[in-house]
Amino acid sequence: MENEFLKVTFQSDGTFDLLDKTTNRAFRGLNAYEDGGELGDYWHRTVPNHDEVISSRGFPHRIRLVRDGPLVTTFAIETTMRVPARADWSRRARGADCIDLRIETEVSLAAGQRRVDVTVRFNNQAEDHRLRALIPTWIQAEHSDAEGHFLVLRRPITLARDVNGVGPGGMKTLPQHTFVDLSDGEGGLAILNRGLTEFEVSEDASRTIALTLLRTAPMKICTEFRTPTVDPNQKGGQCLGEHVCEYSLYPHTGDWSQGGVNREAQFYTVPLRSLQTAPHARGRHAPTRSFYELKSDRVVAAAMKTPDDAQSGWDLVLRIYNPSPAADRAEWTFNQPLARAALLQLNEEEIAPLEVTDQRKVGLEVGPGKIVTVGIAFRESEP
Repeated sequence: MENEFLKVTFQSDGTFDLLDKTTNRAFRGLNAYEDGGELGDYWHRTVPNHDEVISSRGFPHRIRLVRDGPLVTTFAIETTMRVPARADWSRRARGADCIDLRIETEVSLAAGQRRVDVTVRFNNQAEDHRLRALIPTWIQAEHSDAEGHFLVLRRPITLARDVNGVGPGGMKTLPQHTFVDLSDGEGGLAILNRGLTEFEVSEDASRTIALTLLRTAPMKICTEFRTPTVDPNQKGGQCLGEHVCEYSLYPHTGDWSQGGVNREAQFYTVPLRSLQTAPHARGRHAPTRSFYELKSDRVVAAAMKTPDDAQSGWDLVLRIYNPSPAADRAEWTFNQPLARAALLQLNEEEIAPLEVTDQRKVGLEVGPGKIVTVGIAFRESEP
């Protein structure tokens, strides 16, 4: 399937290839699954002494077209993996008994869209395991960029080693908010997600992004770390039952900032919602309308809200932030004249007035890593 920007080709091993037609850059063998053992707890991952990592590539797949309309095309990939039912704790290894793990993957491409959306559904009945989606990028990047709280964190992919070539032990996974991105300066690939907060990037040449879909563990009551107690009847940590995981693949030019990754992640994770109302004769607005427009290449809108203090005199409180390493100017244009605007603290106390130009515009410089809160008062409040 393809649109004017992207082409997706499905392979017999259950993976797919993605071609960015604007740059002619191809990403191959995307979205295989791997299932590994887990002997940790809610806080720490512990790999079994005798782990068995199972790949979805070794199982049969069924690929079918489920939607073919003028706006969206969707293919479904059905895979049934055989995975150990639970750990063998006496051997600190994966157990010998296996059960089915049936995975249905929907891959969708919309008209005019520069990303490929993936929805994964499965019913988990296995315990003590971790399921991940693998996205090999083959991008020669030295760092990963992942969204955090009001900033984008850059972390090295290759971990430091001592004089004997030994690297740090423990977990190598990293946290993210709505995206992780790899780029080489010319272009990159971002994985956008809805609620999947853990990833890892391989140190080999494939630079595979491993996205954690599920990590299950027994519930340990740690009254003292040397004497944890496990309740065999408490299965909440094993995450049994139906699961839906959603993420999207977004190829781009430049790095994450130049390629608009943060903005695309917002479009994906907070999509527009439509509402149909009954006909009425009292409407006084045009069929299309924008409350305000924010112009900036780097600044991100975080909040539009009423003030905490109803007596503050503000009609709106707006919050923006700059997650990039460079300063940028942000400028709002509102749909009605302004009485005043001011820079506020996070607790909404006023710091300084802001200049209003052309009756409707407010602008200011936002430094790298800065959070900015602005109060807005209109000349006429509209319902």
